[in-house]
Amino acid sequence: MFNINRITLIGNTGADAKTTANGPTTLSLATNVTWTDKQTNDRRTRTEWHKLVIWNGLGRWAATLPKGTSLFVEGELMYEEFPRKVETTVEKKTVEVEVMTRVAKIRVDRMIRLEPGGEPKGEGAETEA
Repeated sequence: MFNINRITLIGNTGADAKTTANGPTTLSLATNVTWTDKQTNDRRTRTEWHKLVIWNGLGRWAATLPKGTSLFVEGELMYEEFPRKVETTVEKKTVEVEVMTRVAKIRVDRMIRLEPGGEPKGEGAETEA
């Protein structure tokens, strides 16, 4: 059986990166999900925050990135569970993206959103008369 654990994210860095002496660089990446509310016809956006863990030379490079940098990231999901401290507390579980293969700083000149059916809408979209 074939298995794969791979995630690709495009978003903007949150706070400046944190680096430890011999450990990885960690930083947060925000991605947005946008949709139209069918009842009110309002556009809504939900921001998801991802914790990135980046090792070695790639981590040293990532540590230089300022808040708000647009990134393309590829890695794998890592789950970590923390045991209960006392019987009444809930077990904690965190999800991290361990960046292994690719991080690219990107520049976004304009965004074109594809509507169902493949038609471009929004800023920079061309329309036919």
